[in-house]
Amino acid sequence: MQTGPAWACYAHSPMGAVMAAFGIPAALCGPNWQAATAQAVLPGPNRQAFIAAGMRENYMPPTTTITRPVGFAVVSYTPALATVETLVADGSQYAASFRTVAWSGGDWKLYMMPGGTAGPGPQMIATTAGFALWGGGNA
Repeated sequence: MQTGPAWACYAHSPMGAVMAAFGIPAALCGPNWQAATAQAVLPGPNRQAFIAAGMRENYMPPTTTITRPVGFAVVSYTPALATVETLVADGSQYAASFRTVAWSGGDWKLYMMPGGTAGPGPQMIATTAGFALWGGGNA
């Protein structure tokens, strides 16, 4: 459910963590990134580093094609913390990224890494092997 600048009310389950791992970073790329950060990023010094980095930049709408979510892999899951590998189509290749979400205040929140990044940069891969695919495997 969207209750503000970012989706919220994710299920407290592995699939809820997957949805948060896709939805929260997407909200942070928009013009309302500051409000989305306040709502959907785990509080602490890593969130403050993300905000500080964002304040040094001017928001610019994406100038390239928006990537299409293709699949995911739940790397680790506990009721308190989950790491998800997201997979998006990027031309004829795929980009895989790791995102960690933490259960806090009754919802999944994106855990920022030290320095204020959402995780390591995406890795380009050529196959969807090892991922659960959206849409019955149509990549």
